[in-house]
Amino acid sequence: MSEGFSNTYEICSVCFWEDDGIQANNPDYEGGANGPSLQQARLTYNEMGAMEKGFIKHVRPPLPEELPD
Repeated sequence: MSEGFSNTYEICSVCFWEDDGIQANNPDYEGGANGPSLQQARLTYNEMGAMEKGFIKHVRPPLPEELPD
């Protein structure tokens, strides 16, 4: 999923986050297209490689160009 997009409802194949403009603009908001907040999803991704444990089977490792700077 491209950095900077919001409100496209595209699902990231790396972490399974669904792009939601409300959550992109308010990273502490829980709800919207995703259950956890963006901040919580980032923490969970760093721990287990997906935004939620139940989505691990749907994700793939990031490509080099998808890694944060």
